[in-house]
Amino acid sequence: MKVLVANRYFYPYLGGVEFHIMNMAFKLIEQGCDVTVVCLPYKASSGSDEFNGIKIRRINHTHELFKVVREGFDICHVHMPRNMFSFTALVAAKLSGIATVFSPHCFYPGGSLLKRAGKEACDQTLTPMMFRLADRTIYSSKSDLDDALKRGLQKERAVKIPNSVFCKELSQVPIKDIRKKYGLNRPFILHVGRFDWVKNVDFIIKAHKGFIETHDLLMIGQDGGELNTARQLVNELGMNNYIKIIERAPFPDICSAYSLADVTVLASTYEGFPTVLLEALYFGSPVVSSDVGGVPHMLCDIDYGHCYEVKDMTQYIKTLKETISRGRTAAKAGHDFIKECYSWEVNGPAMYKLYSELINNGFKGTSPFAGA
Repeated sequence: MKVLVANRYFYPYLGGVEFHIMNMAFKLIEQGCDVTVVCLPYKASSGSDEFNGIKIRRINHTHELFKVVREGFDICHVHMPRNMFSFTALVAAKLSGIATVFSPHCFYPGGSLLKRAGKEACDQTLTPMMFRLADRTIYSSKSDLDDALKRGLQKERAVKIPNSVFCKELSQVPIKDIRKKYGLNRPFILHVGRFDWVKNVDFIIKAHKGFIETHDLLMIGQDGGELNTARQLVNELGMNNYIKIIERAPFPDICSAYSLADVTVLASTYEGFPTVLLEALYFGSPVVSSDVGGVPHMLCDIDYGHCYEVKDMTQYIKTLKETISRGRTAAKAGHDFIKECYSWEVNGPAMYKLYSELINNGFKGTSPFAGA
């Protein structure tokens, strides 16, 4: 089976969606698929490349998708809504007669009034057409499904396959003590995620005043526009000795941080189904997260993950202290929970089955303009 995965970005850019694609591709390759990811260049030249068995096609212009999809692929799996790259990939696949799958992941509103208006305009026009072009749309949680239905998805075309991690790959990551490397002399709280307005990193930094007597804070993530602001805030608060900001860390170091942290935290205003929490739980870290997106659906009935109301500082600090006081006693339970429910070993075969059914049954989508 020849699978084309389309997303604006891929390796060496590795955000949450890109990690999701990478791990999904590893599992598909393990099941005998030939996987190619088509994307735009990101700190890499255009052309063909390969990363651990995943073929990569970097194109300079979106219209080149029409050529790429005609290279003998059986199915095209498109990721992320509200952009012309993803929309064009679906159109190109439709015109080429290949089966299509769409993973929106999430529908964040814009940070500014202008961006918010732009995204709402997309959801009135582009997004419904993308749902009509896709033979099936994948969602991870009830929250994701509700968001998609509001934007024009037909429920009979929805398939639940949760965001997952590739436990086989994670089990082979070398874990080491990274505390000296990053200047951590005490127990620490961990945040992994890009420095972006939606992640509310300023909230986490300010809240850390309540923990400077006992814990350091390690923040790892790429710059999403707020990195310098975060560093300035740490400096203004006089917390340079207690907060370590790392823009880029090797993946084994991130996994090692999960395995050592007293707790992994998120404070996002919006989330889909964050891979960070899955990885943290796999490596035995308790998690505390704002109650947004698919997070409450994932953490609703477990003892090693807890939610608080987004931007509620008092509740965040209380929940964090309670979680830290319990220690990592439920580490094995968290690890087993991920292996049993949110691993590609479990959910990868469901993806392969979906692809096979679409290819064998000849689904070809519908006109994006039908019913418009």
